[in-house]
Amino acid sequence: MKKDEPPFTFPKTLEEFEYAFNEYGQLRHLKSGEPFVFNAREDLHRWNQKRYEALGEIITQYVYELLEKKCNMTKQILPAERTDDEPTSFIYLSPDALSNPSKLLVLIQGSGVVRAGQWARRLIINQDLDSGTQIPFITRAMEVGDTTKEVEAILLYELTNKMNSADSDQIKNAIRSQGQRLGQQEEHMATMQQEVQNLTGNYKHR
Repeated sequence: MKKDEPPFTFPKTLEEFEYAFNEYGQLRHLKSGEPFVFNAREDLHRWNQKRYEALGEIITQYVYELLEKKCNMTKQILPAERTDDEPTSFIYLSPDALSNPSKLLVLIQGSGVVRAGQWARRLIINQDLDSGTQIPFITRAMEVGDTTKEVEAILLYELTNKMNSADSDQIKNAIRSQGQRLGQQEEHMATMQQEVQNLTGNYKHR
């Protein structure tokens, strides 16, 4: 830490940061109504970065709450049968993931700072929740489609509408690759469901 650098002590909630998401899902300062400002203190890049990371951790918890309350997803700690000193993680399941053979939605934690339910933390902070989280796609997937193909076709269509035209070739390649896997995914649906049931300790013979 630099001699004149303030301590890396930051608020623990959005309210303490004096920020909140407005009705449009945009992060705004409670007093000024302005978007988030990264350079809160000039010439203190490391402090500003640590502040940004602290806010990001709060937003991660905020998105988790949205997954549970808005999307009605279930948080499942893994492994289900564990000892007190055993490392754990968690996934999110659609409400009927263990009983619905035709539609199964599982969110698995990735690596890095972007966690389940997020596309990009930067988009959440600088644009809005719809741009930076997977929630619009999760909601849509739960509302429509009785088969894997139908749900994924709708989500791919909506995803392409959100992308820039400059990404068109990349999108086409992604869709082509995804389309080649759709048939295989339907065949694997029952197997995936059993694997989730095994992981959660709730497997039932059918």
